[in-house]
Amino acid sequence: MKNRKLLGLILVLLFVVILVAALFFAARNLSYFDVMEVNVTVSGQSGTMNSDLIRLQNRLKGMNIFEISVSNIKNTIKGYESVTSVSVQRYFPSTINIDVVYQDYRIRAYSESEIGRVYYLADSSSMQETDEDTFNLYSQLPAVELNTAYAVLIDKWGYDQGFYQMLELAGSVSSNNLITTIKYDNNNSNEFGLIEMVLSGMNTFLYVREPVTPSRLSEALELIVQKHEGSAERVRYDLYSTALVKRK
Repeated sequence: MKNRKLLGLILVLLFVVILVAALFFAARNLSYFDVMEVNVTVSGQSGTMNSDLIRLQNRLKGMNIFEISVSNIKNTIKGYESVTSVSVQRYFPSTINIDVVYQDYRIRAYSESEIGRVYYLADSSSMQETDEDTFNLYSQLPAVELNTAYAVLIDKWGYDQGFYQMLELAGSVSSNNLITTIKYDNNNSNEFGLIEMVLSGMNTFLYVREPVTPSRLSEALELIVQKHEGSAERVRYDLYSTALVKRK
């Protein structure tokens, strides 16, 4: 009797397995489960989808949702430049949601070398070399020109005191579209050095001569705009912690 019950249980389980497998394979051939929507949300400072994500989005559309591996999608996207985390969810019958978080960079940087321009992205703790396409992806960040030797030093050994101070100030002016060029030169020392900001639309140069607060820099820029907007006069200002000095 026990053997018959056991055999009956095995047959029931086998039937369930075969039924589930049949339904699974049938579903893989039904257009009802073809992916119609791939929703990609991008956060972090790039604020946009790069070409790799667009290609992946297009490739997933039309695939059967049962054929899509969530882990494979995650691993693929994690291999893209500057991605820090990925979330992928399937919503039956035909939707894939992907959330991508990019590195929170503060500035872009570049230097001119004998072989051409070298590009970097800098967050609050480290700077890394990147390619031109990725550099341009973060177009809303200020671009700072660095001395070539100093850029190599920072890339290899990390930030010094002066770079941290420059990073805070340059990162604070990302929304100021009047600044067309930013250069940083510290003569390869650990001191603050010099930040040169060019407001070409007003023919004005602002030299930040010593560490100041972001609010102090913002006040100086507002004052310069008030005095020189629409003026053709070429002028230079030196900004110190306690003074803004106009030079001819």
